[in-house]
Amino acid sequence: MLQNTGILFYPGVMLHVLLLYLPGRWVLVSLTVSGHSYMGATVDETFWVENGEAHWQSTLEKGHAAAGAFYWAHEGTLEQLAILARALLTSDSGWLDILPAGRAAIRKVADHKDATLYAISGLDLTPQYIWLDPQNELFAMSGGLMGLVPRGQSQILPVLQEIQDREEKKYHRKLAGDLTHKLPANWIIRNVNIVDVESGRLKTDQLVAVTDGRIIRVSEYFV
Repeated sequence: MLQNTGILFYPGVMLHVLLLYLPGRWVLVSLTVSGHSYMGATVDETFWVENGEAHWQSTLEKGHAAAGAFYWAHEGTLEQLAILARALLTSDSGWLDILPAGRAAIRKVADHKDATLYAISGLDLTPQYIWLDPQNELFAMSGGLMGLVPRGQSQILPVLQEIQDREEKKYHRKLAGDLTHKLPANWIIRNVNIVDVESGRLKTDQLVAVTDGRIIRVSEYFV
């Protein structure tokens, strides 16, 4: 069993984190987080496994479930994301069930001579990005105004940020293309309420005709 202790500190935040996990599988068996988060909110979160049952408790919630899934703490250090990345990389399927709920997956995004950029999806509305070194240890985190790199290597942070920005833009362009539904050239919306700005009246049960993305006619709708 391996132990990882970390302290996360920046203005407004002070956290102490203790993690115990199984080597090779990278499955958490115990976690303790204490301190205060942004704006001084108290953080007191614990996770433990007992008799095949996973238990968790924090200032936000508490619960239990069958052990085996990866517990994602509400608050924690950056190393927690690196541990999850290693667990996902050693998973045969490339994904893991997450406690308290959900499922996380990982994909390789880009390479740099010193590290590899991975995207982890399932934790938030958008993927979380992390740079790992050749031993899959945390190498860098890049996030706009804030970043993390090994001491003495700050000069590579802008390079990593540029690579990550490019890949994030590619992801969002693909997402927009996959989710966009193209409408036909001519279409009609029925039962529309329209505000007549000249008369100041609300017109109900209107019909709106659109051609090539432009409204060409508004009239009363008759059944």
